[in-house]
Amino acid sequence: MIKIRRKFLKSAATLVLPYFLPKIVYAAAPVIGNNNALLNAIDDVLAGRADEIDGYYEIINPLKLTGKSGTIRFSPSFEAKFLDNEKSGLVLSKCNNLKIIGGMFSYKVRPNKRIKHGGVLECVSSSTVLVKDGVYFQSPGTGMIFTICNDVSVFNVAIWDTWADGLHFANCNNSIVMDYQATNTGDDGLAFVNYSVHPDASGGYAKGVTINGSLARGIAIIGQSNVTVEEFKIYNTSSSGFKIGLESYYKTRLPSNVTVKNGLVVNAGNWCEAKANGHGFYVENAGGEISVENLEIQTTRIHGIAVANFFGNLKLKTIQIEDVPSSGMTISANNADVKNVELREIGTSPIYFVKVGNATVAGVKVWTYGKSVAASPLIWAVKADSLVVGAVEVLAVRKLINRIGGNSVTYHSVGTISVTSSLTNLLEQW
Repeated sequence: MIKIRRKFLKSAATLVLPYFLPKIVYAAAPVIGNNNALLNAIDDVLAGRADEIDGYYEIINPLKLTGKSGTIRFSPSFEAKFLDNEKSGLVLSKCNNLKIIGGMFSYKVRPNKRIKHGGVLECVSSSTVLVKDGVYFQSPGTGMIFTICNDVSVFNVAIWDTWADGLHFANCNNSIVMDYQATNTGDDGLAFVNYSVHPDASGGYAKGVTINGSLARGIAIIGQSNVTVEEFKIYNTSSSGFKIGLESYYKTRLPSNVTVKNGLVVNAGNWCEAKANGHGFYVENAGGEISVENLEIQTTRIHGIAVANFFGNLKLKTIQIEDVPSSGMTISANNADVKNVELREIGTSPIYFVKVGNATVAGVKVWTYGKSVAASPLIWAVKADSLVVGAVEVLAVRKLINRIGGNSVTYHSVGTISVTSSLTNLLEQW
């Protein structure tokens, strides 16, 4: 989703990140097949005349499958290479109840530039499509892109070495992603996007996602509402690790109602080259309710969590943030509820609110903070209707004064604040 012009960094990243790349065993290709041979093999499988498709194929692409239904199963040794590295590879259109299982798909000549649209697999205007157990790599665009589809699923798929997003859903209803791995993507690792130029869509679910090496965000929910992402790991991004928001450049809708659970974000905004924002978790221009639970963030380029122009209710629960040069959390929202948070090695303020309605903080543990700016307060609010601070524990303190307070706060309440060192003082400033 981020507009990127870049040098081709594939070879270096593949060497740096071998642990995350799927281990592929290349079988000797018994036959070189062409378009007609593969199309005939697909027809045989769909008609029940064969169980699966084997062999090595070099395809003049795009290879188009229109109106197909049934199961297309590829053997573990199947491989297809597309010959034109400036066009989509396999294109599905108006398919219904179609399953594509297995297979290894890439381009014969590694692409050296990004195409405007498309990728190794492109699916348009289709319903109830399942892509499972496949490998898709070395793409001039996305690894896979689904546009204006309903009830599509991607299970146990590996994508790497792409010029654009790894896996992209554009205006799709109720997409499901399970056990997905993306490595070295030229744009977002996984993206749920709702463009205003296409019919509105809703829903999305992702579980068991691992992103390692993205020249944009690891996971992006842009314009799409009612999305849940859980059990994910994001390593090494050039922009923020996880983003929810509206992007006017791409004319997307305003997202709302997103649930995020059980995630890890490591080294956000520091990979290869700095792109846009480098927060661990970022919300900008969204509404409804965003709920984040059990999220761990380690090492970012800017903030741990940044929320700006959020027109709704934010819930943050069981959050761990460590090693960030700016604030642990900086939040602008109608309402914010922050509970059970641990913050370590924070550059400025652990928790900072600006332009909030009602903000509550409870169950917070803070280790070293103010490393970048020594005068940073412990918890601070600017232009808030209400700030209620419950139990806060400050450990490993290096500061003589720990400040809690704010400017233009209509109502405030501060509960029990525990500071481990007797040499420090707690100061309230309003």
